[in-house]
This record gives sequence, C-alpha cells and structure tokens, in this order.
Amino acid sequence: MYPVTGDKMIKRILFVVLLTIACAVIATAQTAAVKTYYNTKLKVGLKYPANWKLTKEKPGEGAEYNLASVDPPAASFRGQLQEASVGLWVAGEVKPDKDVCMTFKDLDSDWQQDKTVTKQVGELTFYHKTNEDGGAGTFKTTNIYRIFHGGQCYNLSFETLARAPQDDRYVKAVNRQFDAILRSFFFGK
Repeated sequence: MYPVTGDKMIKRILFVVLLTIACAVIATAQTAAVKTYYNTKLKVGLKYPANWKLTKEKPGEGAEYNLASVDPPAASFRGQLQEASVGLWVAGEVKPDKDVCMTFKDLDSDWQQDKTVTKQVGELTFYHKTNEDGGAGTFKTTNIYRIFHGGQCYNLSFETLARAPQDDRYVKAVNRQFDAILRSFFFGK
C-alpha cells in the first residue's frame, strides 16, 4: 500500500465532509416540517404539515362542534386535485352514545359501506366510513374516522374534490399526507 500524501488526504477529507453535508441536506428535505394542533380542554391533538393552514373553530351549539380544520396550500391544487381539507370535530352531546359513534347511525344512509370498517393505527382503533359523490366530471371523496374516548365521539374528516379519474399524483400526494395526519392523532394528559 502506498502512503497518502498531504494533498490527497485533504481531498479525501473534503470529499467525506461534502458527502456528509449532502446526506444531511437530503435527509432534511425528506423530513417535512410539521406543526401540532392540541386542544387543552379536551386533551386531543394531531400533527399536520407546516405549510398547511390551521383554522381553529369556535365551538358551536347543537349535536356537534368543530375544533379545527387544516387545509393544504393553494399550490397543492394541481392536476386533478381541486380541493382538500381535514376537519376535527367532537360530538357535543352531554352523554354521546358509544354505539351511535362507532356505527355512524347519526349520519345519512348514503355512505358506500353498509358496515363500519375498523382501522388500527398504533394503539388507537378508528371506525371508518367512506362516501363518494360525483357529478359534472368531479368526485368528492369523504373519509370519516371516529374514535370514542373519555365519553366523547371524536371525528376526523378527510375530504378531496378531484376531476375524474382520481389516480393523479397530486391526489395521491394529499392522501399520503392525510394518512400521516391520521397516524399522528393523539390524546394527551
């Protein structure tokens, strides 16, 4: 083996340093910045992409009240994707019924699934239904995930409005972000 001279050693060190910096830049770019919404009264929260707009809702009166909604930036609406949003709301009844919450008996009967589907996300079990409504070349897809916790029925609603067919990369990208938001849902102390 030949000894490495001073110039070659410096070049190798610089190469390793540049490679390390490049890897750090790529890793940072791939890790999207997120923000957290947390309701201190109900001790419930979720994480959402930092470039999405959060709207904290004023509690309404009646059977349910909205807590917050998050919407992607207008630049996301390209290709077939026309609208997208995530809503978090809670049943406002004094004593919500767990069976009504999990079976969606309080919603209209035009949902695609007759039976509620369960989805395990980490330690939480969500109850899920989907509805698609189309007309004039567009489809609105609504996915509602419910969980009953601490005597409350929590609802996460994921909605997209897209031109048909919905296999567009922008629709898929926002659906991946929806999945990340669902996985981030949590109850605090």
